[in-house]
Amino acid sequence: NIILIKPIFSEIDPISPADNKLTDDKKRERYPLHMWLQEKQFVETPVDDEIISVSLDLEKEYETSDTSKGAGQNDMTLIAYAKGMDKTIVTLEAIQNQKPGKKCNYKIPLICDEQKVRCINFVSMLKELNIQI
Repeated sequence: NIILIKPIFSEIDPISPADNKLTDDKKRERYPLHMWLQEKQFVETPVDDEIISVSLDLEKEYETSDTSKGAGQNDMTLIAYAKGMDKTIVTLEAIQNQKPGKKCNYKIPLICDEQKVRCINFVSMLKELNIQI
């Protein structure tokens, strides 16, 4: 099953407040992924206090900030959720072959590797689900 946790769901093709009054057809043109998720009845999965606590620990460990080039706060929540619920993360981020000098520049795949969280790319997910395009 595919799960979108609350902070990640909010990041995916968000509809701007100015476009909220558009017709569904216009929204589908401008925000195709968001509308597809909505039509398929994807819902945002809430995260509990334990996941938030793990996420905050990860933010400290990986020196997450607004100026870092690596994983952000929402990414850390995603990793914490996947770790706690034994889920796989699907990301478009490339694998970093060498660790950056600063932990604040670690991307999702590298952090997942260190945290023993399974992380695959989108193409691998399609193959595992036997989806052909």
